[in-house]
Amino acid sequence: MFDLAFLLAPIFALFLLGILLRKAFILAPQSADILFKLVYYLTLPALLLSVLPFVVITARMFVIPLISFLVILISLITAKVTGKALGMLKPTYAVLVSGSIIMNLGFIMPFVQSFYGDDGLARLFLFDIPNGLSTYTIAYFFACRHTGKPDKPIYKKIMTSPPLLALIGGLLMNKLALCPDSISMAILHTVSKLTIPLILLGLGASFSIAKINL
Repeated sequence: MFDLAFLLAPIFALFLLGILLRKAFILAPQSADILFKLVYYLTLPALLLSVLPFVVITARMFVIPLISFLVILISLITAKVTGKALGMLKPTYAVLVSGSIIMNLGFIMPFVQSFYGDDGLARLFLFDIPNGLSTYTIAYFFACRHTGKPDKPIYKKIMTSPPLLALIGGLLMNKLALCPDSISMAILHTVSKLTIPLILLGLGASFSIAKINL
């Protein structure tokens, strides 16, 4: 019980700190977007490049993205059948379908790292491969198809996604047994350590309980 509390205490402490900083007007709700952008463009790619080249990735581990793909496929089929059965309007149908296949895994990263370390993060990153691709392709396709928005930027978004590029780079480095030099590794480790605190502070800053008027 003490070990569990020891692992969870830093996670909830940072989350609560984010709430307190927002209550004290040090962080605004919009600040969460800035924190999440720092994670997306800087610290998460650094974390991927500091973890993936050094963990043992076996052939059996690639069952993990297959499971993720099956979850997305089942969710997609269920959402399409439900939307058509309910006769939803096109914009509502697009939201249902695109939302059903997007899994927000960022908030569980602190728990995975606390309980399972870098090996657990590596498995989470593998699980997230189909999720990231489906977000940029299938979900974007349905959103454009049913709302009339252009779909040309999708290819640019995929090719320039920092986490996706870092994921591919990390897996290639693992496969080729390549490791960054000591200076680069020190920089990557320093930057990557900011990922979890920034996510938790951002979640705390954006956390709110909606009031329901009955």
